[in-house]
Amino acid sequence: MSEQKPAETSPSPNIKEQLESLEDMSQHSNVSIEKPKDSSLESGPTPKPLQWIRENSLPLIAVLILLLIVCLVAHYSSIKIDWATTKDFTGAIQDIVQILAFIAGGYWAYFKFIKGRTFQESLTPAVSGRFVPLDGVIYLVVSVQIKNVGSSKIDFNRDASALILFEYIPTSGQEIHTVADKRLTSFDVFKPNDRYIEPNEIVEIQRFIAIPGQLKAAYRLEVEILSKSGFTWSATTIVDKASLRDNTTELLGL
Repeated sequence: MSEQKPAETSPSPNIKEQLESLEDMSQHSNVSIEKPKDSSLESGPTPKPLQWIRENSLPLIAVLILLLIVCLVAHYSSIKIDWATTKDFTGAIQDIVQILAFIAGGYWAYFKFIKGRTFQESLTPAVSGRFVPLDGVIYLVVSVQIKNVGSSKIDFNRDASALILFEYIPTSGQEIHTVADKRLTSFDVFKPNDRYIEPNEIVEIQRFIAIPGQLKAAYRLEVEILSKSGFTWSATTIVDKASLRDNTTELLGL
């Protein structure tokens, strides 16, 4: 009896075409991977003199090497040199170098502390709010956060700072328009012991505000922070009825 060999299965034309297309894609594909940028190198703007030194570092090094060679030749050569004149010349060069160093140092200090605003007062305020129903009354819970992102201590102007509450007045217009708001009232922002803020310090304040009567469509919270130096910072947010519905659902779930 003759043995029968199993029939060889050949891939279908569709599979062949798919394999060939995959091979072509793998051969011609060119994937580029971008390296993440080092944020530490972008800590601040670079002064123009320092940038000029970086761009012309090779010519400066060549000049220094040339001066070194000239000094070595003058030191070991047999030519007689008037050292008194040379001393006066080197002293004049030293004075010029010191003057240039003072000018560069002054420019660097001006750029670092004035242009770079190293010690300028800088705050980052934030405000948020949500509605809470309790015993048939709607309350607005307001959270204010103030962060000192600068390098200086900041004294608050407590009397001029305020938390302002606005309400939006709906209209029956059919066109797209900006809804007008109306100022309702204002509150003190700081507590009695909040008089200043240190660098990198965070101050958090909360207010529990009752909203009597029918709740409007939305309210706007705006916080204004003033310092005794005359700087002003502000932040704003909008609180609508959706937050009340979400909070009610959470309370029912409990």
